[in-house]
Amino acid sequence: MRIGLITHNYPASKDDRQNAGIFVYDIAHAIQKLGHQVFVLCLDAGGKSEKDVVPVTWFSPIGGKKKLGQIQFFNPLDWVLFFSLLVLGFRATSRFCKDYKIDFCIAMWAFPAGVFALWANIVKMVPYTIWALGSDIYIYARYPILGTLIEIALKKAKFIIADGIDLARQTGKLAKRHCQFLPSASQMPHQSKLTVKKEGPLKLMFLGRMEPVKGLDVLIEAISKVKDLDFELHCLGDGSLLPSLKEKISDLGLQKKVVFYGNVNDPKLIYNRLLLSDWLVIPSRSDSIPLVFSESMKANLPVIVAEVGDMVELVKKYGVGFSFPREDSRKLAVILKDVIKKGRVLIRPYQQKTKKAAEIFDVNVSAESLLTMIQNGQTKSLDITPI
Repeated sequence: MRIGLITHNYPASKDDRQNAGIFVYDIAHAIQKLGHQVFVLCLDAGGKSEKDVVPVTWFSPIGGKKKLGQIQFFNPLDWVLFFSLLVLGFRATSRFCKDYKIDFCIAMWAFPAGVFALWANIVKMVPYTIWALGSDIYIYARYPILGTLIEIALKKAKFIIADGIDLARQTGKLAKRHCQFLPSASQMPHQSKLTVKKEGPLKLMFLGRMEPVKGLDVLIEAISKVKDLDFELHCLGDGSLLPSLKEKISDLGLQKKVVFYGNVNDPKLIYNRLLLSDWLVIPSRSDSIPLVFSESMKANLPVIVAEVGDMVELVKKYGVGFSFPREDSRKLAVILKDVIKKGRVLIRPYQQKTKKAAEIFDVNVSAESLLTMIQNGQTKSLDITPI
């Protein structure tokens, strides 16, 4: 088949592995390896892709340097950007489907990709599916005009899937049809070898964007309450909060406890850092199943997660760590105090359980399941929901 993958988030190169575009890149290549031709259409956020086995077509709306998540619908100028995005996206989608003779479209995610896939179905009769993301349903679907477009796109799709358990339920309610949970995951270099053994202070790790939604400030507040214990916090990522977080670390006297690495694009280095850590902490204020959760499972790294999205459900089902109430730095501090004092002996039982959880987060399995759905035209016969 000639499969068109439509998205607004695709890495500029194979080494650009900083956000959800990591997964889109990996699923495209996983489908390609299964013998299908994959072509990508992506909203251009300023970077052009290097030459790759999966061709990428980029398009830009007027004022296209602003990211999708930065659009503010109370701003009249952003409405110009919004309609420009739709009109130029429709035009690019029509040309894309014609030039590459697309047989089936995969929309990553409901907006704007799902709306473009709906357009391809209307004008080119190309069937499509939508892989929904949390922001599609929890944020964009609440806007009057945009919500209607998303609902129509979901209803007209051949089948719909979502990368979260509760998200699949909510997407199904919105579309008034069945929505299948299909986990997203990135390709990690499992053959990576360590040169350093786990020793010294207990190592906590944070991996993600340093933005309010990811809650690193909550984690820093928590460690300030246990700073007399023997541990280190290693933080990988970048974002708008980084300067203020570094200042807070200084004010709290935690300079010897916290290490900032900035953005790390090399997947081998990320995987090695996961392997060297003792606990991954995910203090998000809002999340479904972040990619870092699946990556920690593959690295046999137990987790301490905020009770948001599906993480707490997965932690309880598989027994891979602890959870704490959202934004509750005091409860998080209590957990951290316990795991730090008990040390690495506490970790071993949790590590033994991560392998089973990791089985559902395999990008190659997700690609095979998705192709089976495309060929069958539905999802109900596939039992891949872990909960």
